[in-house]
Amino acid sequence: MSHNSNSNDPPSLSCVLRTPYVYVEEDTNHHHNSSAQWYASLAARIRTELHGGGEVLTATVGPSGSGKTSLLFGSVLDGLENRSYCSLFDHVVGGILSHEEDSDKTIAFSVMEVIETPSFHNNNNTSEIIVTDLISGVQKRSGDNNNYNHYFMEDDADLPALSYVSCSSLAECRQCLSAALAHSYSWTNLHTTNNKKKGEVLRPSLLLDQPLKGHILLTLLTTIEETPCVWKVVDLVGPMANTTKKGFQYFSNKTHDELRSALSELYNHTNNTIMNKSSNPIIRVITRSLETSSTAAMVIACLSQSSEYNILNEETLQLAAMWNHHQNNNNDNNIILKDLSG
Repeated sequence: MSHNSNSNDPPSLSCVLRTPYVYVEEDTNHHHNSSAQWYASLAARIRTELHGGGEVLTATVGPSGSGKTSLLFGSVLDGLENRSYCSLFDHVVGGILSHEEDSDKTIAFSVMEVIETPSFHNNNNTSEIIVTDLISGVQKRSGDNNNYNHYFMEDDADLPALSYVSCSSLAECRQCLSAALAHSYSWTNLHTTNNKKKGEVLRPSLLLDQPLKGHILLTLLTTIEETPCVWKVVDLVGPMANTTKKGFQYFSNKTHDELRSALSELYNHTNNTIMNKSSNPIIRVITRSLETSSTAAMVIACLSQSSEYNILNEETLQLAAMWNHHQNNNNDNNIILKDLSG
């Protein structure tokens, strides 16, 4: 399903910054919003872009442990439906389903996980890619006979025809998403304890002898004012600090490098044709969406408060600025760095 049929008409791009202490939106007045306002305004922007048959790509970048997955999916990660805090998924889906003119509206979504693991056939830094359909085991809503697979990236032979689950309420969407993420191989809720605090932390599985790096791609399909629209949500595993075991660190840090290379090639290629040959399907999804299908694309840069991640935080900011580079060559993308100091 390609909305951006004119290759000379690039998607509307935006960069958003999330710090450990305050949420900051990119604007010329350096206006700071509360967390609740930040979620609501960001979701409203996404829903606006979806109107008229839009295809919106939202991707998170940032160090491991900086809250990317919790920002996107929130409390569905631990299966607790009554948590008081919300996620971007909650705000976008809730806003779509609460539209008064569409009382019978449904939403369908798929969840794909891409795991990159070291290849044990040699001693080089090579990897094997595993693509898993996390929705395939989720019970579909009774009476749902719709087939949504024809919407999903018809021109992308690298990805399987994924299963979609159809839901008619936010609670149902959250329940299905929670069940899907529970089948993830690379993400797990870890109960951590130290002398001061106890809590749940979401991070890649710590099987350091067999490190796993999993990315999540959620593709949401619905109609707004009787027009089909698509929201692609990409949750990228972030780089890890130098204190991490070397093999695990390498495969975690590789994604940002591949995305940086793909963006550079996309925005500098004279024929507007992606030549990037990344082995990671998620990177190909992002670059292909930017080139051919997305009408709007948003990157959310998440920063870590740990001093171990200072260098990675800086690299995250530069990657987010690069995302927006070809539309803002004259602005030097300094707005993100200024927002951080505000």
